[in-house]
Amino acid sequence: MMNVSFDKRVLFLVVGLSRNLDKKQYLDLVGKTINESCSDTIYLLASKTSKERAEQIEDAFRNSHEIVIVDCCEAFDADKCYEEFEKIFSKVIKSGVSPDNIVIDFTHGTKPMSVALYAIGMRYKISDFQYIERNIRKDEDVFNDGLEIVKTFDASYAKWLSIIDECKGLFKNWQFSAIEILLSNQKISKKLKGKIDQIKYLANFYSAWDRLNYKQAMEYYPEFESDEFAVPGVDVKSLLRSLNEKMKEPNDEIGEVLSENDLLRNKELAVNLMFDIYANGLRRLESGQLEDAGIRVYKMAELLGQIYLFDAGYMSNHMSASDEYVRKFAEIKKWAEPKKDVYKAFGRKEVLEFLNFISYSHLKVEFLKQIEKDVDRLRNKSILIHGYVAQANDREAIKNLFEKIIIRLSSLPFVENFASKKEAALFMNKFKELK
Repeated sequence: MMNVSFDKRVLFLVVGLSRNLDKKQYLDLVGKTINESCSDTIYLLASKTSKERAEQIEDAFRNSHEIVIVDCCEAFDADKCYEEFEKIFSKVIKSGVSPDNIVIDFTHGTKPMSVALYAIGMRYKISDFQYIERNIRKDEDVFNDGLEIVKTFDASYAKWLSIIDECKGLFKNWQFSAIEILLSNQKISKKLKGKIDQIKYLANFYSAWDRLNYKQAMEYYPEFESDEFAVPGVDVKSLLRSLNEKMKEPNDEIGEVLSENDLLRNKELAVNLMFDIYANGLRRLESGQLEDAGIRVYKMAELLGQIYLFDAGYMSNHMSASDEYVRKFAEIKKWAEPKKDVYKAFGRKEVLEFLNFISYSHLKVEFLKQIEKDVDRLRNKSILIHGYVAQANDREAIKNLFEKIIIRLSSLPFVENFASKKEAALFMNKFKELK
């Protein structure tokens, strides 16, 4: 492994013959491009015929620079040049040198070598290129030695168009953190700065939403339009705004009971959360993260039980001993009297048992019973929770569970606009359909 520091400047210099120049003239010319590049390390890209010139440069600059001669055997074959350049560029980049600290000079060498160098520069997102422009006396058709100018040009526009294309691919696969990393520590193209800023903003927004951080998602909610990247509409904003709300909880100290409006509000919030967990889980499933998807199936089943409990007039973490049904249920379970009138929060199984105990809708309770075994295994025996072996091995079975559970919301009278809510939650999931 090369010992290269992250801030070291590297120059890739194509070595040519320049037969019309003697040794001193040639080294003076090369010295100008080396000085302009402010480089610490120089890679001399030499063909068989220019190897002697490369050795002259090495002798002249070895005391002030680290010199590495790279043999390019096929100077007239662009593909083979690219193959040779790839080996050395790959090593340099892997050693820790930033593309922003690399300069490419193609004053000399063959046209195929220049083509290969530009292509490799674009691959590794290098934007600093230079060459020496030599002045010619038109009357004598000879060079004015000493009047050469090092011309530099910034290829960041082309580089950033390539980066933007990469971002499109990452968006389609929901790799939002990767976009943030890709866009960081890069010299921004001034022409594309506005578009790049939009991409960063969208990546932050979708990343927060995908991580279920609804507060941060609303902070980054995009209010601009984009021709190339998906920007959500008001339906998504309405969904996220709802998910930022908090559940209404009673004050147990004063024996407060939730009103019908409070319970309805809690039901609506739980429904919206269930839609978003559904979409989030399908993204995990499509990305091959089956165990993560399985945990989200479990959460959906738990939420559905909570929604039914709200519908029955109860809240799982505020089950009061003053309520006749709760007290009788606790007696059957042989629970001790709670110290502050409220029993410990009911878990998913206890919610199911309680709904059955109070004769809540037979069909709804039966459905929770049907999926109980599957969701219990996916969660409690999961290697991510209590188990030691991955449980989510059947992609199709998990997808069917997602669909079985979400469709239960469509029959609830308080769930309005089921199709539009589902569509809003699935907005991110459709990125792969974008051109």
